[in-house]
Amino acid sequence: MPISEQDHHCMQLVIQKTREGVEKGNWPFGACIAREGQPVFVAHNIVLETYDPSAHAEVVAIRQACTLLKTIDLSGHTIYTSCAPCPMCFSAIVWSGIRKIIYAAFPEDYSQLGFTSFIVHPEKMVEISQVKMEIEGGLMRKESQELFDLYYTKYGGIH
Repeated sequence: MPISEQDHHCMQLVIQKTREGVEKGNWPFGACIAREGQPVFVAHNIVLETYDPSAHAEVVAIRQACTLLKTIDLSGHTIYTSCAPCPMCFSAIVWSGIRKIIYAAFPEDYSQLGFTSFIVHPEKMVEISQVKMEIEGGLMRKESQELFDLYYTKYGGIH
């Protein structure tokens, strides 16, 4: 799948929002929902801030985009994430109708932080779910890894 200038722009927004979240003490994950290259909503992980284990960046972005657009169907949208989505986030993506995922870091990249319980690559989740999905990994991977390093330096891993 060819990566466009809009894809780079959306992923830059994800990286910026993720950095903002880390500075606030949140886990280093971010997501952007976009339609035709235009961002609809950008979010960072707020699990620690809200005491909600389901408040991963992808889920927060999906919830907010649906609220903003007054729909539960995000067909035709793309989700950009700072790393490969976990199984919970992947399921939320599928349920929302999104069929295109572009992510930065790979699951093994965030294992240094202590996130090791659900290291499943999105391609495997597509195979299991049998949902037709476009997936591209590694866009701005280095920038996302730098945010993992920043988080680890500041907090020493999951806190």
